[in-house]
Amino acid sequence: MGTDATARDPADRLASFRDQADSFAQRLDAVQSRAAEITRTDDSGSVAVTLAAEGYLRDVAVRPDWRTRIQEETLAAAVRGAATAAALARVEAWAGAFADQSDEPDPRPRQAPPVHASLAGQLDELVPTPLNATQGQAALAELLAMLDAVDRSIDEVSAQVQAQLGVGYSGRSQGGHVTATVLGSGDIADLRYDPRWLATAHELNIGRETTDALRAAYRRAAQHPMTEVVANSPLGEIAQLSQDPLRLARRLHLRDT
Repeated sequence: MGTDATARDPADRLASFRDQADSFAQRLDAVQSRAAEITRTDDSGSVAVTLAAEGYLRDVAVRPDWRTRIQEETLAAAVRGAATAAALARVEAWAGAFADQSDEPDPRPRQAPPVHASLAGQLDELVPTPLNATQGQAALAELLAMLDAVDRSIDEVSAQVQAQLGVGYSGRSQGGHVTATVLGSGDIADLRYDPRWLATAHELNIGRETTDALRAAYRRAAQHPMTEVVANSPLGEIAQLSQDPLRLARRLHLRDT
């Protein structure tokens, strides 16, 4: 008589989930390895924005004849248009590469770490003796409290992340002629040029200072990563505990020292 899949040993199911997750991670790694530099222009062809394979802004280039294509006051909009086009092209390329990967056979799961190297294994070494009823109840109560705190923090963390996506970060070019503001989401919110400088500036200098200002703004945004929001929440605390078996054992009242 066959055994239903749902009745399999929990350890077997856990191992199966782990293998599926590892295969998926390998697919993502393969997609990332195929990432390439992307350049796109605005609708007028006046400005070209290049994103490096890693996704960061590498260069903004302005055509020599840009003044015959657009007005000076619309240059900022052209830069934003080219940047948006490049970002969308990168997403499309990533989606296409992932679709191609999906047609390939599942990668063979990599070998799991030995049991003694796992969190459960390390906890078992830290608590070698069988738990008594009091210790077990205390550990269970603390674990449930941790899970409850994580559950309550999910909406709060989500709201904080959404708010941070709309925060603006400004940067200025070293020459001082261009000021840029980017959002936590990575979108360009504002781009301002010194009009007197722009009237006679060479296109190479315009591109250089635009790139400089945007990079400065992105550097400021990078000082406030989304990971900080998670790290300062119960979710982050649990993640830190998972990297410190001794601290976790103390938190669960499994160790006094």
